[in-house]
Amino acid sequence: MIPPLLSGTSVIAKTGASSLVFRDPTISSLLSVGEELNVSIVQRHSARQFLVALKDRMILADSATPLRVGDELRVRVDQQCPQLVLRVLSENGAARDILTENLRFFRANPEGLLGNLQRTEVLLAQAIAHPRLPAVLQSEIRTILKLIQTLRYSETAIDNRNYLSDYPIDLGLLMESHLKKVLFAKGGQTGRNDRVSGGLKELLLQLTGKLSTLATDDTLPAELRLTLQQVQSSAEKTAKAIENQQVINVMLQEMEHTYMLQIPLQFPGGIKLGDILIREDDRTDRTSGGSRSFAVELFFDLDMLGHVLIELHLKDKQISCICKCEEAAVREFISSCLPELQEELFTLGYRVERLACVVEKDLEKQRLTLQGNYQLYSAESINLFA
Repeated sequence: MIPPLLSGTSVIAKTGASSLVFRDPTISSLLSVGEELNVSIVQRHSARQFLVALKDRMILADSATPLRVGDELRVRVDQQCPQLVLRVLSENGAARDILTENLRFFRANPEGLLGNLQRTEVLLAQAIAHPRLPAVLQSEIRTILKLIQTLRYSETAIDNRNYLSDYPIDLGLLMESHLKKVLFAKGGQTGRNDRVSGGLKELLLQLTGKLSTLATDDTLPAELRLTLQQVQSSAEKTAKAIENQQVINVMLQEMEHTYMLQIPLQFPGGIKLGDILIREDDRTDRTSGGSRSFAVELFFDLDMLGHVLIELHLKDKQISCICKCEEAAVREFISSCLPELQEELFTLGYRVERLACVVEKDLEKQRLTLQGNYQLYSAESINLFA
């Protein structure tokens, strides 16, 4: 029998470093530098947490690398103080298989998140409208429907200046959620208390657990049971699509210091995804207090304006932005809005180096070229883990 989880123990698994970092001094005292041993993944605790068996103990692990129950890792003790660091020497390949699987899924289904969100919303609306829906599900489904609507950037979201910072947390990209908590803790602040910590993904997983118990409830009408089965299937697929976004962001961050967000944009004619890539340039030591520079690329396929590509460079409070469109009339419209935008930026304390709109053709081709600069999108990226 493996002893229970030790109080205050945490593990962090980093893809790029291929290491496990243990912060608990009790674990450190059990090992010596240079020692090699096997660890195994015993149980999946949550989206990015696993129970790891080590020296007849079971310890909670935060893993940036997706793992499967049953994974066996061969590790070496590289450091004991101030933290115990175990370097991964070999693994059974399951983690690499998961990364490759998620990479292939994303490249084959670049708009998979949007399709799953839309289908889940429709099915949830059908379920909530049924008069025989159990009361235990009504409040939960309403919360999920409201959260899905919150995720869309629409006319009502324009005045919400926190939309982009809230979006990763509301969706359930736990990596961003954990980062937000750290930032709040350092600043002595508290985050919004009306948000589920795991976002939409956590709510969907909780819902599927409840629906599985109702699938065989003969007291419910057959029509409702069929709808709930469809909801369960769709919710599982949507949670998987969100998890795919998590894995992709882990890969991007580890390989290229980049984050990717896919924002659902609400238009009168329907919903489209807007892609945002945020890359940190000239990465500096966070503890040195040096300047940080970011390049942001936003690509939108807009209802009335067509393709729009925005290239933004930001360093401290200095900003440069070029907006590209494909028609002269669109350029005139966007250009007419730039003075107001510049005033807003000045009010926020930014120094604007350049703020312009230009006409360029084949923006879709430019988008593919820009994406080709990232290993995630390149033809060779499928072999990264070989």
